[in-house]
Amino acid sequence: MVDSEWKRLSWLWVRAYHIGLGATGVGITIWLTAQLEGWPAERYAQLIAIAAIYLVSSFFLIPLGRANLNIGYPVLFATLVNFGPVMGMWIIWPVFMIRWARQEIDAEKAFFNIGQISICVLLAHLILTYLGGDPQQLTLLDSLGPLLAATLLFDMLNILLVSCSVALESADNGLLSQFRLFYWDYRRESLPFYHSLAIVSSVLLFHEGVIALVLLTGTFLGMHSLLRLPQEVKKHRDAAMRDGMTGALNYRFFDQWCEGEGAQLVAENTCFSMLMVDIDQLKAINDTYGHPAGDEVIRQVAGCLQNCCRRNDYVIRYGGDEFLVILPETDPQGAKQVSRRWLRALQTADEGQEEKAVSFTTSGGVGAFPAHADTVEDLFSLVDKASYRGKSIDDNTVFVAQEETELKPEMDGITDQTEVVNLRTGKEQDEAQKSSKSG
Repeated sequence: MVDSEWKRLSWLWVRAYHIGLGATGVGITIWLTAQLEGWPAERYAQLIAIAAIYLVSSFFLIPLGRANLNIGYPVLFATLVNFGPVMGMWIIWPVFMIRWARQEIDAEKAFFNIGQISICVLLAHLILTYLGGDPQQLTLLDSLGPLLAATLLFDMLNILLVSCSVALESADNGLLSQFRLFYWDYRRESLPFYHSLAIVSSVLLFHEGVIALVLLTGTFLGMHSLLRLPQEVKKHRDAAMRDGMTGALNYRFFDQWCEGEGAQLVAENTCFSMLMVDIDQLKAINDTYGHPAGDEVIRQVAGCLQNCCRRNDYVIRYGGDEFLVILPETDPQGAKQVSRRWLRALQTADEGQEEKAVSFTTSGGVGAFPAHADTVEDLFSLVDKASYRGKSIDDNTVFVAQEETELKPEMDGITDQTEVVNLRTGKEQDEAQKSSKSG
């Protein structure tokens, strides 16, 4: 009750803060605009050009350390320095209006962001004026002190206003801890570059005009593309290694794993296990209920396997109804525990759905290196055969090989070197002992 009351009050405070700050910033913008005696036509043309440059650059981020550099900030700061706070305030409007139209942020957040940056622009302009940063005589050496103070104040105030919003939402994190996190912990590697670029952009705009911002923005867009290229390559490579339906890894990943990590584990004689999972009667499900129902069964099995595994385990969709789970540094007993966990999780999920249209079971086989095989290929062949053996024994059954490298195809051939684990009841059944007793 106390927690829900806190959340309600927190939501009210946050909303009041957003609306109040937004109204303050927008009000300042409108009031300062009304004080102007009018702009020449050339100034309107500059406003449109710079607003377009800021709009384009604001949607691109350059990764620097743990933070991303918004390359629209140097354009905004240079505009503030050279043309005053009013133009700096107006060029931010299109960005947040477009983000709101694209549903990236809601109307309240857009209103808050406009007011937040407008206040930062005004205070940075005031300190620049107070310290003598004359936009009519702007040089890098003479104006370095005022420009540095203005950009530092702008940035710190901007982070402080955001930190206030986050601190109001959470009872655990105070304002100072949030400010330190956002300003220093995340951004300390990028701060020198961030402020240096803002100062250089201001001087270039003064001496070379709007064309300097165009060239500077183009340069950093090129840097953005180059820095993003490795990430895009990795993103597409990762996508190529995953199954589109389930999000599990695919056969291509398994091939690479065998040649890389798998071969290394074998060379170092480090234990690992494989678990082959087979969905029972998937074809019958597709024929009876349709392929969408069968696809949902596949997704449910994949999700269950992923939830039951550790971070360093690999869940691979090997075939239409088959999944292979690789368990690094796991011995046979550990693999059996994983098998028991996912089969029970599937059973729990199945029982928890009141209106379940399709009922299904799974079977599997387990093997481990070096207990059951000497190579990755031999171990995979072993668990593949064990999976078929488990399916032939009973539904929801995992066949576990213990000390043999080749499984007999017939049930009567199970020796005292093998074990069958039926996890539907959560009990291990030693078929070898039963056979010996009946004999």
